[in-house]
Amino acid sequence: MSSGKFANLANWFLFPELLGLPISQRIVMGGFSFYYGMFGFIFVSASLLKIQKVDYRFWINEIVPSLLVFHAFSRIGCSLEGCCYGIELNLFGQHLLFPAREIESLALFVMYFLFGKKFKKSRFFWYMLCYSALRFGLEFGRGDDRGVLLLTELSPAQVTSIGIWIALLGWGIYKAICKFVRSQKEPIQHIYDAVSSEKDVVSE
Repeated sequence: MSSGKFANLANWFLFPELLGLPISQRIVMGGFSFYYGMFGFIFVSASLLKIQKVDYRFWINEIVPSLLVFHAFSRIGCSLEGCCYGIELNLFGQHLLFPAREIESLALFVMYFLFGKKFKKSRFFWYMLCYSALRFGLEFGRGDDRGVLLLTELSPAQVTSIGIWIALLGWGIYKAICKFVRSQKEPIQHIYDAVSSEKDVVSE
């Protein structure tokens, strides 16, 4: 429920013309944005788990394969509904639509098998990194109106993907610094322990 509310609410601001409509029409015409629905789901779920003193980091890592399956089938739903379509292509005299939804769905199924069978650590980090790169590229082949977020040259999903890259880069740098600091503390702790043991021997 939380993901649906965030997914729909975000589109009210990506399409400012919706703000002039009654709330009931905004909800119907606003559609859904996967990125913001997922962010809302993760934020609300992690907050509730933290309140209940459950290890939300472990939980987020474990649900990534399920998220990928849900996401992949949702893109199949887009194909059946006719939304999120690609730009028109003229290939060998045939007018076709770029299969952005189908490529994304296939890639998500591949990621599901990789994260479900091969990679089981830092799944959410790599899911966000891989998907944001995939989505950034596929957006160039989208032909539907996706609204505006900060930059008119890029789609809202592309701007969000850049934000994700910056956040992941910052997180990676933070983790690297923490690891370096711990590695520097360990030799000092060993020296301190050795000196303390020598003092104990002398005192005896």
